[in-house]
Amino acid sequence: VQDLTNCAYRLVFSGYPEEAFKIYSRMSSNKPVDDPNFYSGHFLINALVKKDIPIETVVSIVERMDESLEKIAFNALLLNKPAYAMKAFEAMKEKNLPVRTHFYYRVFTALKENGTTQDILDAFGHMNKTAGEATDMIELLYQYVYPALKAKEASLEENLNHLKNL
Repeated sequence: VQDLTNCAYRLVFSGYPEEAFKIYSRMSSNKPVDDPNFYSGHFLINALVKKDIPIETVVSIVERMDESLEKIAFNALLLNKPAYAMKAFEAMKEKNLPVRTHFYYRVFTALKENGTTQDILDAFGHMNKTAGEATDMIELLYQYVYPALKAKEASLEENLNHLKNL
């Protein structure tokens, strides 16, 4: 199994995600019956996200794997790729899957460290489009959005003006 996993990794990083999926499919078709410890497709999803394979391709592969699209976003956030995670949220919304505001907590945390003020504001707007109205808006603003904006060294007045304009 490890040799096949390594081969799938090499294929993804050489630009052959579909071929890597074929290897994964062969691995999973030989799955021992009733073995809950069988290697899942997490390694493949992680490699696809790490390599920045186009989201449409990743969604197609993940659906054929019978895995949740949330795993794309989860891996993107683990790899500190908030923009990729937001693409996954869009794909989830297009498939009528729920996108919750708390999915964005890690997006704002990542942008606090590595994003710009505009990135944070764009993520907030994106969240409003994909997740709809937040029932946890005060907590979201207080614990995630405002600290991310504050880290960008803008004044309180500037941050409040940014938020008012959203």
